[in-house]
Amino acid sequence: MRRFGMHCVTLIALLTLPILHTGCVAVAAVGAGAGAYAVMRGSLDSHVQAGFEETLIAVRTALPRTGLVKVKELSDQHSAKLTFRDAVDTRITLQLTEQTRDLTEVRIRVGAMGNESRSIQILQAIHRSLEGEQ
Repeated sequence: MRRFGMHCVTLIALLTLPILHTGCVAVAAVGAGAGAYAVMRGSLDSHVQAGFEETLIAVRTALPRTGLVKVKELSDQHSAKLTFRDAVDTRITLQLTEQTRDLTEVRIRVGAMGNESRSIQILQAIHRSLEGEQ
């Protein structure tokens, strides 16, 4: 039992050190298959179980359906940065980075300071698009 307690203390210490070092961090799970995400310094970071090209197509399809207008896109074979604007001219930036053939990192930032709830909505829209939903 004592050994178990030491492992718990070590685990808690290891988990809290990055929080103390990087500032504000929130980690949670998004509902209905959207996966886990972390919010650090205003950006929502997540990984989707889809290839880079498939994820890029999902972003290009899903975000205009939510009322966002694409204003800029820079991409190559393994990464992309897309900038959108909403109805009140808030800038939404998405960065996609290929991790493996079937895993893509998605980083979402809404506005200058970040908006977690809006970022989650965008992530959910991407997941719906990947699943073939409208």
